[in-house]
Amino acid sequence: MRDLSIFFRPTNASLFDREWKEFQIGSRTEAFANAGFPSCENCKIALVGLVSKEEEAIGITAADHIREQLYALYLKAPENLLVDLGNIHEGETEEDTAYALTEVISELVKRKIIPLVIGIDTRYTFYQYKAYERLEQLVNVVSISPTVSIGDHEEPLSGSNFVSHVIVQKPNVLFNYCNLAHQTYLNSPVNLDLLDKLFFDSLRLGEMQADMKKAEPYVRNADIVSMDLSAVRYSEFHAAATNLPNGLYGEEICQLARYAGMSDKLTSFSLWGYTPLEDNNGLSAGLAAQVIWCLIEGYLHRKNDFPAGTKEGYTKYRVSLQGGQHELTFYKSDKSGRWWVEVPYPPDQKFRFQRHQLVPCLYDDYICATQNTMPDVWWRAYQKLL
Repeated sequence: MRDLSIFFRPTNASLFDREWKEFQIGSRTEAFANAGFPSCENCKIALVGLVSKEEEAIGITAADHIREQLYALYLKAPENLLVDLGNIHEGETEEDTAYALTEVISELVKRKIIPLVIGIDTRYTFYQYKAYERLEQLVNVVSISPTVSIGDHEEPLSGSNFVSHVIVQKPNVLFNYCNLAHQTYLNSPVNLDLLDKLFFDSLRLGEMQADMKKAEPYVRNADIVSMDLSAVRYSEFHAAATNLPNGLYGEEICQLARYAGMSDKLTSFSLWGYTPLEDNNGLSAGLAAQVIWCLIEGYLHRKNDFPAGTKEGYTKYRVSLQGGQHELTFYKSDKSGRWWVEVPYPPDQKFRFQRHQLVPCLYDDYICATQNTMPDVWWRAYQKLL
């Protein structure tokens, strides 16, 4: 097993110099602060701070501000469900930082521990993805952001173009990218058209706020979730890297984090964009902490009902469309009431695409099929499998 301690520095010990009350998260979390490096034994989620050179210079870090709020929250959870590994500091070069981050995420995922990365710059989502290359399995990435991250890959890596950098990678392990909560007027039509041509998914802010349940299947399908707090409107969150007049409400960003935690498929989560110098009263750090609380609480309510292997415990529905040209098979979980639709893959690609044959969907998609209309979620997945 890889020794991860070499990549970390301890968190601010003063965060833990207090008497925690029963069930406060701080009382149930082993942290790399006063004590030695956590063993990670029996833990399920590992908090990882990513500290920029600017943060280090001023001695104020986003991760520590959020920790202070998080550990004061109450949650009925087993001890050491969450461990705090401390902070990775940006290295002399971006390659140094990328190496540390990818090594840590890859090792935690192999141990079946969810890395929870807290940092400022969303461009590091690219390295969150890179950690999966050595695992040799196709992955789905969901980005919660006001802008889609498909820009020019020939420009330097940034939060606005990391998906383009992903696409040109060799080997490439990206199966699907989905952007949630984008605001159309902030995005070039060229980028939105490219998203559509690649059969990637998106759900704009207005569609989500009309019915938040529409976002749940996309989040349930994600291996990697990257959440940019700039997606939250300024009136709700004052300390984003980019402040915007419109965006998600606090309850909505928390709901998305809970969806992520409940997903059996999720194996890493990152939270970006909190800038502590802009947070005069700590309320923005408080919302970021509640987002993490919802992620953990969602994890505690996992149903473990992804329909792999035998389909016992599921109700199966078959629907014939377009004069029998397509037959769609839906599965409804008896545990949770959640739905999936089966998408056929090429016989010679069975191993490569097996994890992506069953696509999360809504009951509305089943109703759509019964009315002889092809559900968009099935069609996009089918095009990628051809």
